[in-house]
Amino acid sequence: MRHGESPPDEKPTIGARPSSPPCTPNSAACPGGDAVHIGQSGVGRSVEERLRLSAGSRRGRPLTGTVAGAGESLLVDTLFDLAHTRLMLDGLAAVTVDAPIRTVVNTHGNGDHWFGNALVPDAEIVAATGTIGEMRVTGPAVVHALKSFPGSPGEFASRAFGAFTFDGIDAVLPTRSYEGSLELRVGGVDVRLLDLGPAHTAADTVVHVPAARTVFTGDLVFAGGTPIVWAGPIANWIRACRRMLELDVDTVVPGHGPVSTVESLRAVTGYLEALVEAARDRHAAGMPVDDAVLDIARAPAWRQRIAAPEAERLAVNVRAVYRELDPAATVGQPAGAVRLHGRAGRPARPPAGGPLRPAARSRDLSDRRAGRPPAAAPAPPRPGCGSAATTARPRTVRRAPASRSPSAG
Repeated sequence: MRHGESPPDEKPTIGARPSSPPCTPNSAACPGGDAVHIGQSGVGRSVEERLRLSAGSRRGRPLTGTVAGAGESLLVDTLFDLAHTRLMLDGLAAVTVDAPIRTVVNTHGNGDHWFGNALVPDAEIVAATGTIGEMRVTGPAVVHALKSFPGSPGEFASRAFGAFTFDGIDAVLPTRSYEGSLELRVGGVDVRLLDLGPAHTAADTVVHVPAARTVFTGDLVFAGGTPIVWAGPIANWIRACRRMLELDVDTVVPGHGPVSTVESLRAVTGYLEALVEAARDRHAAGMPVDDAVLDIARAPAWRQRIAAPEAERLAVNVRAVYRELDPAATVGQPAGAVRLHGRAGRPARPPAGGPLRPAARSRDLSDRRAGRPPAAAPAPPRPGCGSAATTARPRTVRRAPASRSPSAG
């Protein structure tokens, strides 16, 4: 059954979900983690039993998920390259053989959530208008350029993305756009898309399945990990988490990390609120941004957060707060902040002449310890250096974002 038709409502057995844990691994393996089955074991007709997720918490390996109704499925995100996306789709074959993927939702413009779009040629691909704009300038060419950049930025990108192959990717853009919110019906199952950005990126879609009491958050949630602020404002990200808490869900499917509960929303909110407070205090004291990163990383109150996976993202996040506090100041753009990536928790080495003064310590962080290329080297590629070809012109659906006031940017 194609999207848009109206079969009878699916009647989920909401009470069938196990109370603890909220999800259990399925025997089918998917790249980057397990296929996770939400609900009862075995085959059933409830929405919960038809949710299949490919879990992955490592860098570049997001969680994708399907919502399967009568005769059709919706896929939330594809993966970073064709090989991983193909394996993921093969792992979902038990679900999609009777409920083919007719709709794909790309939650945002990071490549690990859409570079595999070409492998679902029969599906309508949906994304927020702001996401499509970002996709046009952040295609695979950007990743290629960053990996080939000299010095520490290129080395970091090569380590981070070395498991993926970006050659031969046809960067297929979404064929349908929306603004604010969009209601879909997938084989009798109601699905609601909400653009709660800008936050992590220029637009951030969450996929709400009310009958399953489930929300797919995209990268608004890194469960058990560290968020990263590419766009902001951070206050809007906090509002987005609060908006998701209002959806009355039990299961939270993050962009990265294990399937979780609403506690993961509260954890992201707590991190962002603490980040703003810590960076704002140091900005008010006149501390340079690079010094602020180290000072926060060494603070006792941040010990647990710095122990979390990918805590080096603190360098990017502090810069984001500084830009918001003083937009006219030059504190580095997100693409350039990769120069500090991976360095936040490492002490600066004093030069042979003795201890560093604050200004010299800041320069040392930026140049010697953070691996900044020589002044004559070209700047790291910004998103505008790449392009993504599209195979179809997006069709815009404009919906009044009346319910988005808690997350208005």
